[in-house]
This record gives sequence, structure tokens and C-alpha cells, in this order.
Amino acid sequence: MYIKYDEYELLELFEKEPILVCGNDAGVFMYSNVDKCNVKLVVLFSVYENTCKVSLCHSERNDKLIFECSIVEVERIECRKSTMKIMKSGGGSSIGISFNPNYSINIERM
Repeated sequence: MYIKYDEYELLELFEKEPILVCGNDAGVFMYSNVDKCNVKLVVLFSVYENTCKVSLCHSERNDKLIFECSIVEVERIECRKSTMKIMKSGGGSSIGISFNPNYSINIERM
């Protein structure tokens, strides 16, 4: 089972192409964006390993880490308007990321 996602929705949300990590066929993608407060959001996911890593850091302070979490057993990534939802398989916890006005992360059902 692989992570289900729509690359066009991610492109629209992050407003740029992902960085391919480990080559074209590895299925590891990194998306990043910086908000108006210079906070950088990085989402790294492996399609074949069903893992995802979300981090927030200060982009002006040598990317000093604010928040980071790793999610395993990811089933799908959905994007709607200015939100992204990372959903685990089997109805487990999910993470919602809002992009506007600033980044906010909501961890549901822990």
C-alpha cells in the first residue's frame, strides 16, 4: 500500500515543485514553504514506506527547529484550499496543517 496524494494539489498549496530526495524512483518528496513571519514548513514523505515528517523552523535563524513530528502508516495526504491533512491508515490519528494566516498544526485523536 502506498501513500495516496494528488501532486497538483500539493503543487498548488506549496506553490512550487517538490525536491526529489534519493532520485526519481525512490518515491521520497520534500515540499517546503516560508510564511510571512519567516517560519518554514517542511513536509517530507516516502510514498513506498508510508512515512511522513513534518517540521517547522525559523528560516532566518539557521533553520532553528520549532516543531517536528514523524508519522508512520500514512494512508493519504489531502489538500483543500489552504489546508493539508495527513491521515493514518486504519482511522488512526491525523494531522491537519493550516497555511493561513500563519502555519498551525492540529494533531487529532492522539
